[in-house]
Amino acid sequence: MNIFLLFLHFFLNPQINQYSDEYIHLKLEMSSPIWELLDLMLVEYADKTVIIQKILKSMTFSLMMYLTREHEKQQNQEQEKSAADGMILRIEKHLNSASLGSLSAHFGYHPIYIYAMLHKKKPERPFPNFFFPSACSGRNCF
Repeated sequence: MNIFLLFLHFFLNPQINQYSDEYIHLKLEMSSPIWELLDLMLVEYADKTVIIQKILKSMTFSLMMYLTREHEKQQNQEQEKSAADGMILRIEKHLNSASLGSLSAHFGYHPIYIYAMLHKKKPERPFPNFFFPSACSGRNCF
């Protein structure tokens, strides 16, 4: 199987079978530089010059760098999403006693970071105004 089919198989199969265990699952935006780099790699591969191996080798290193960066970015988003979901569940369970201070003590994040994470997760559902100041009483939150 040639390299083009391997790359095609690597990137398209996870899009078809999102539960496949043999792949790293990345969802790439169309504006991602990875697509442009893949296009350039295909052009270079089709050109068949004397230095094609050197060019493709350096482009492969760049591709791996972009893929690693994208994978880490998506992993961080998943962790942040799960932390925010856990915080929202805790708020719903302890509605009367929940505060940024209690969430900060429980989850180990700074109150301002928690507030930003919750606002990012639920911008249409703002948290009460009393929620933020109570967490910062007696602390230097700014």
